[in-house]
Amino acid sequence: MAGIRDLTALFQDAVQKSNMGVKAIASELDKAPSTLYEELLPVVNRTGQAKLGVEDAVTLLELTQDFRPLEHIASRLGFVLVKLDSICPDKPTLVDELLDDLPALAAFHLAMREGNSLTDVHGKLMEVEKDLREDFVAYREELAKRPGRMKGAA
Repeated sequence: MAGIRDLTALFQDAVQKSNMGVKAIASELDKAPSTLYEELLPVVNRTGQAKLGVEDAVTLLELTQDFRPLEHIASRLGFVLVKLDSICPDKPTLVDELLDDLPALAAFHLAMREGNSLTDVHGKLMEVEKDLREDFVAYREELAKRPGRMKGAA
């Protein structure tokens, strides 16, 4: 239960520190500010059954741009988040970006076949992951240029 209290506290803090203010955020969620306050109270302090729903939680993340609650969930479940907006492809075209992966992937596989240290193999894995994220961002950028093809993109 402590994990849920921590998560609720992170959402509460995100709303309180937001430049929008509680009233504006509540309005965006089609709630009264008092309802939002109730939903953001720790479970033990709630007077009613109000709970923050998943869709409202996602909207709060978007409105406040405070992703600590999402990072908390990911960490608790053993994941690491990567914000794709911070990744910039290093090749001029999608095809060039895709072809750029092969040397890093080959080096990664070779390091494992040769029995290199975990540190070395991990470093090569990080390079492959970086290249693959660049591929995805390059693909997303290419799709965005096509009329009517970019619905619901991150």
